[in-house]
Amino acid sequence: MTLFFSPNVFAKEVNFTILHTNDEHSAIISHSPVNDLENSIGGFARIYTVIEEIRESKNESVLLFNSGDFSGGTVFNWMALYNNSLELDLLQVMGYDAVAIGNHEYDYGVDILTNYLKLAGYPEKHNKTTILAGNIKVPDNHPLKSEGLYRKNRIIEIDEGIKIGIFNVMGEDSYLLINDTGVVEFTDEYRAAKEQVKELKERGSDVIVAITHTGVRGDKELAKKVSGIDVIVGGHCHTAIHEPLKIGKTTIVQAGYLGEYLGVLELAYNLKTKEVRVRNNESNTPYLIPINSQINPHPDISLIIDNYKNRLNDIIYEITNGLYGDIFDPVIASEFSVVDTPSLEETPAGNLITDAMRFSVEAISDEKVDIAFQADGNIRKAFIPSKGELSFYDVVEVLGTGKGLDDYPGYSLIKVYLTGKEVWRALELSVSIGDHIGEIFFLQLSGIRYKYNRDDSLFFNIPFINKPIVLSKTIKNLELYTGKGPQTDNSNDYTSIKKDNTLYSIVIDSHMFSFLSILMEEFPQINIFPKKANGEIVSNPVEMAISYNNRDLKAWDSVLMYLSSQYKQGLNPYYKNISGRITKSDTFPYIGWVVIILLTILTIIMSIMVFGKK
Repeated sequence: MTLFFSPNVFAKEVNFTILHTNDEHSAIISHSPVNDLENSIGGFARIYTVIEEIRESKNESVLLFNSGDFSGGTVFNWMALYNNSLELDLLQVMGYDAVAIGNHEYDYGVDILTNYLKLAGYPEKHNKTTILAGNIKVPDNHPLKSEGLYRKNRIIEIDEGIKIGIFNVMGEDSYLLINDTGVVEFTDEYRAAKEQVKELKERGSDVIVAITHTGVRGDKELAKKVSGIDVIVGGHCHTAIHEPLKIGKTTIVQAGYLGEYLGVLELAYNLKTKEVRVRNNESNTPYLIPINSQINPHPDISLIIDNYKNRLNDIIYEITNGLYGDIFDPVIASEFSVVDTPSLEETPAGNLITDAMRFSVEAISDEKVDIAFQADGNIRKAFIPSKGELSFYDVVEVLGTGKGLDDYPGYSLIKVYLTGKEVWRALELSVSIGDHIGEIFFLQLSGIRYKYNRDDSLFFNIPFINKPIVLSKTIKNLELYTGKGPQTDNSNDYTSIKKDNTLYSIVIDSHMFSFLSILMEEFPQINIFPKKANGEIVSNPVEMAISYNNRDLKAWDSVLMYLSSQYKQGLNPYYKNISGRITKSDTFPYIGWVVIILLTILTIIMSIMVFGKK
């Protein structure tokens, strides 16, 4: 009997494993997805326990990567403004081989990022934990480049001399969200990727791994447009990919966010065919390992975090002028979470935040505030109590990102004025572009209510100049709330806002203000210009900031103030649900009428042509 074997059966394979995380957003400690601390998830100490167990159990090379946004989210990241590099220090101790810079690493600006990397020991630490930024352009004289604080790629040699070439790119969907890129420019991610693949192959790389911050959609496009990438370890969109995606010969993985999973990708490199295959199914190894309360925190990492926490408590005491001295100081009792979902709709968390902004600025300035806006992109998560209480940490985790106009943590609240026409335009844009660019610019609000029909929006690109345009009549029945306290559903408490030049006082944050110019450049028809009370256009938002405790009032400040005022009775049940501020209208869409009219005209024309021939 003759046996036939594929010539590859006896080809030798080299096994190796990639462990990966992404988008921790400074969630250094474990956190509760529900009002139940005993079933908390995440935490660097727990992640390290699993990493060490895998390293000890495997007789092969184990690589550890992070796809960016390891910072920017919780109060722990405030330490970056006080000469600390906590997150990166921990990633080095945990033995990460490469870490990508995501968009949130720029939250405090390029100069703070530069200082952060220096504090973390770069450029010397590249050989241990390489910092990757593959498609940025930096002036030669800036320390980021002149001192070599980032690399575009790295080659890691594993068993049998196999070379793993790694590089990074950040996608346009990510870097366009950066509030201030300073001297840093971003180049096309696909062109940069092609250049990196070419260079790494010329330097002898056998396997190419892209550690990206582009989101799953961008990763798919990268795999389609750039050949030669074996694995994409992604981040940015917070997707937990439980079964890797396969685009051509490229395998795509991502591990959720906030440390909820450790990604595990077991691979084999065939020395004969030069191909890479995934082995998880052979060993029944999950691609994502949940990081939960079943895992004991690693004592070494726990000790480091405790030491940093003590320093952080001192910072909080200083920032809050002695009102809070511990990240877990209670703010208010609550037996329910204030949720930040669903997407592109009114949310209880949005109502709580914007009410707090409106009422706190009124209290501090002793002047009426008509409207408060907050973008969904600045609301990081729900307000989730721990053991029946919302703590300082719980509140700040929701909206404590960024740096204010005063260089203190959190975006500064500013009071400006918009005309009735501009309020309408802002809401038209909020509703119309959400389906096309995501919920990040969708506006939560206080002081007004409206109905909308998203079907009345047309969104398309202008040919040749590639500029999007929105033709929208989505907003219906925009009304100003004239009652007291949180908004009611009583029609007597509302009056119409007309599309005229009447000025309305508006509270927004400095982050939203800075993005207005970007949006107006992207959407030329917007024309929204924040003004002073006298109608003069605001050129410098600093002069419009609300002063508080010898610094600017922040959104997180306002929520703490608002909740503290309710401390005795506990969190108002009003915020369990939405309150009819944003309501979908059942009106027949304008586009429907346009279609009917066009069909009617076409029918008349056809009839004339038919009967005309007779």
